[in-house]
Amino acid sequence: MLECIVSESDQAAKGQFFTPRHVADFIIRMLSPRPKEILLDPACGSGMLLLSALRQCPNLREENCVGFDYDDKAIRVARLLMYVEGRQHCCFEALDALKPPSISDRFPEIGGSPAEYVLRRRLGESQVDMIATNPPFSVFVDSGSLPDEYVLSKRRGRVLREVLFLERCERLLKPSGKLAIILPSRVLSSVRDRYIREWLYDRFRVYGIVSLPNTMFQPYTEIQTDIIFARKRSRPLSAGASAETHEKVMMAICQQSGKDGRGNLLYRKNQRRSTESVRHDLNDIRDAFQRFVSDETLEW
Repeated sequence: MLECIVSESDQAAKGQFFTPRHVADFIIRMLSPRPKEILLDPACGSGMLLLSALRQCPNLREENCVGFDYDDKAIRVARLLMYVEGRQHCCFEALDALKPPSISDRFPEIGGSPAEYVLRRRLGESQVDMIATNPPFSVFVDSGSLPDEYVLSKRRGRVLREVLFLERCERLLKPSGKLAIILPSRVLSSVRDRYIREWLYDRFRVYGIVSLPNTMFQPYTEIQTDIIFARKRSRPLSAGASAETHEKVMMAICQQSGKDGRGNLLYRKNQRRSTESVRHDLNDIRDAFQRFVSDETLEW
């Protein structure tokens, strides 16, 4: 619905490329939220990831599903979609989740409540058990305008919003909290972004990386993306925490996106058109991930 309301040019300008429903379903199935866990999407858009969680995990508490977005229009649509589903207790707030707790004290003129304040007010704690998010990407932010809390922006003239969201997710997660985040593939492959990967390894135990085809976010963008599945370390390795000598990571490539080059959904033959009949191989990847976790006796 929000994809129809927001123009293609506005999406590109804001870096908003909304999560296809079958991708949202895959992410939630990989995370497997438990009934009492708090699930946050700090860049929720139309709320598809949270909606998918409630559809697939009927025992998950609505009030434990939290979505933030700096776009007020997106938040209104997310609330509407939940209302249509008969769900009225989810927490959606129009705020910029990139603002750390201290920024409102330093710059009161910006207005808005930081994410931690809303979490504490609604749920009694400022960190969550699980984050699933597809943040805006390919939009630069002047690092001079950012507070000191952002380590990855230091000594750099400009920094991409998705990098800031990655760091922000680490602060919003409880120790051992799960993260699923969609990022441009260059973050995990380019020489220039090596410092991001080093920071990621220092703060997270990465369990899986799923590479998505460049048709996945068509017709809005051809950017190649990856989904990272990880757990926040109890302490960063740089602070003296121990890690396995060789931490194995499952790498997978999604070869069937469920879309053609124009962004039209592709369905399996002789099946009624629905999300379940979209022609993709993400379910096979999920099965492979479960075998990987079991074979390696990993706690996920």
